[in-house]
Amino acid sequence: MLGGLRFSVTMNFMIRFDDSPAAAGFYLPPEWAPHECCLLGWPVANDAMADVIDYARLAASALARHIAGFEPVTVVVRPEDKAEARLALGGSTQLLEIELGSPWLRDTGPSLLVKEDDRAATAWQFNGWGNRAAMRQDKEVASALAGALGLTLFESALILEGGAFEIDGHGTVLVNRDCILGKERNPTLNEAQVEERLVFFLGARQVIWVDDGFDGDASAGRVGLNARFVGKDRVLLNTPQETEDPNREVSEAFRRVLSNPRDTHGCAFELIEVPQPEARFTMEGQRLPLSYLDFLFVNDGILLPAFDDPLDTQVARQFSALFPGRDICQINLLPLYLAGGGIARLTLPLPAL
Repeated sequence: MLGGLRFSVTMNFMIRFDDSPAAAGFYLPPEWAPHECCLLGWPVANDAMADVIDYARLAASALARHIAGFEPVTVVVRPEDKAEARLALGGSTQLLEIELGSPWLRDTGPSLLVKEDDRAATAWQFNGWGNRAAMRQDKEVASALAGALGLTLFESALILEGGAFEIDGHGTVLVNRDCILGKERNPTLNEAQVEERLVFFLGARQVIWVDDGFDGDASAGRVGLNARFVGKDRVLLNTPQETEDPNREVSEAFRRVLSNPRDTHGCAFELIEVPQPEARFTMEGQRLPLSYLDFLFVNDGILLPAFDDPLDTQVARQFSALFPGRDICQINLLPLYLAGGGIARLTLPLPAL
């Protein structure tokens, strides 16, 4: 398993730069930058979630309340679910009605961009995680959200989930080959063509490629379960304790890749290990995507998952030491993982200007 680095700004562009958000001065800010609010998807009673829908909605309600302790929250809900959501969330929570096939806004929604005095959105082509769970309504979520928020919309032809990559806010994008290249998503594109589009539609300056993803992640390659940027040159690494865990090899591959490149300012990345919780499985034997890296930055705080694991307290202390200016709020939302998602996938922060 080998990763690689390519400086995308050196390429001969094959699509029009003049029509891109980067040409207009927009870029994707890091999640730790200030938020105007946080969007949260209300769980949908689809086939994938039918067995746990009531628990998933209780978990989503709890997450919304915790977010509201730090910043405003807007819950995105199907029109037919509005009354139930209002009852569960209370009268003070803002609801936004949009047709949803699934609640995972980080993947189906747009990438929310900024420049000094304006915001915009990039809409990717969403095909249900490589046609694993295609829902007709999800294809329109990005444009519908951009319209509801009053944002200029830039549409990319790249098939991509918004939660498939990690960015450091200074031009570096970390992305998994399995999650972008291949017959399930972009069979006619090569790495250079993908990088070109990430430059244009995210304001990226360099792309770091990794291979393979988290064992148990049904989306096939979401890098945020294995590595998260938490500063200009700081990266948290999911680190399994058991040598036979399949994620151990994945973690070591991420370390090798991230040990070589530097950020766009020439600084080496500081790699910080975060232990992985004990593996858990559904009744059908499917591993759950449990990682402490599935946390959410909120204004002046971090919402950190708890898994009823012996490592919960240790990791909470580690985060308190890593982020001394933020309140660390640990919350057990296991039903979201049983439903196939998690904290990050359910949420989409709207950056402040």
